[in-house]
Amino acid sequence: METSVLSAGANSKLDRLVGTRLFNARSVLLWAGGFAPAVLIANRIVRAVHKYGVDFDCPPYWPIGIGYPRVPHWTALPIAALCLIALHQGLRILERSRYRLMHVICLGLVLILGTTFMQGWTYQLGWDAGFVNPIAGMGQGGIQHYHDALAIENPITFLREYVARQPTLLEHSRTHPPGAALTMYALSRLVVRPALISVTIAIVSVLLIATCLRSLLSRFLRDEKLSGYVTLIMLLVPAVQIYS
Repeated sequence: METSVLSAGANSKLDRLVGTRLFNARSVLLWAGGFAPAVLIANRIVRAVHKYGVDFDCPPYWPIGIGYPRVPHWTALPIAALCLIALHQGLRILERSRYRLMHVICLGLVLILGTTFMQGWTYQLGWDAGFVNPIAGMGQGGIQHYHDALAIENPITFLREYVARQPTLLEHSRTHPPGAALTMYALSRLVVRPALISVTIAIVSVLLIATCLRSLLSRFLRDEKLSGYVTLIMLLVPAVQIYS
């Protein structure tokens, strides 16, 4: 009897949580308005500690380790506008479909590929610059898994001799397990072009993330619409945007 009462109480709390909106206009403005000043203040504190206290590797734009502010090329503006339109229309479709998994995946992919597309795209660099630079860029010779993958002749031999080869590999392959370089090797044989490798990784990543997360959330939240909504938010997190 006591167990059933506790279970009923837990279910009642869960029902109230499921029925609560995660965000409203006021909370979005408050979080957005407070985030930038908080990061700026934290940056100045860390920089002060680095300058006057502890000597450590402190990037100028901490907490961003590799990157710098830039003014977007004008060609990014229409692409950004299309992404906003896709987000607006996609959310309307998702509301009607109660955030069906396939609809969530499609909207997430459109936004990930769209925002990647406008990163560095110009008439000079070509349409695929935003897809190529993250996996095959970084200057002469490169440091990426892709560059080491191009030198692999036999994947079995590479795996067998990985420990001996590791000191001679480029920066990323030297510090990561061999699976990443072998994955790039396989993709470079299947789809060849670096831009298409990026698109393939994005599609597979989004499918796996959305399917697994939606299944997990549905099991615990017992609400398909809320589970789909949270899954979409997860796909829009910057870390997923970058590494997908």
